[in-house]
Order: sequence, then C-alpha cells, then structure tokens
Amino acid sequence: MSRDTRDEALDKIQDVANFLAGSYELPAEVSKGLDIVEALARHRHRSDPLSPEENEWLARIKRGDD
Repeated sequence: MSRDTRDEALDKIQDVANFLAGSYELPAEVSKGLDIVEALARHRHRSDPLSPEENEWLARIKRGDD
C-alpha cells in the first residue's frame, strides 16, 4: 500500500518545524507558529487539532493584526 503524498508532505513540514525549533533561538511568535504547524501535521486526522487560543492566534496572524 502506497503512502498518500499529502501525508509525506506533512511529515516533511513537521520535520522542518522540529528542526527550526531545535536549532535556532526563535522569537516567541515564530515558535508559536511552529507549534501550530507541528500540531496540524501531527493531528491531521482530527477535524480541529488546535486549541481555541491557537485558532485565535492563527486568525490574528492571517488578518495581519499586531
């Protein structure tokens, strides 16, 4: 059985997020974003893998709020 290419892509995204978080001292906003990326990749089978606070943070970033 062949793996879904979307699963492979999400695994790579999670690997990159983990590498960046472990290799560099990142600003808090960037670290929060990487945490969200990791949660989305790890829990991709769930309809909403993010907490309400994470959803609000993501919405704020998408809107461009400071």
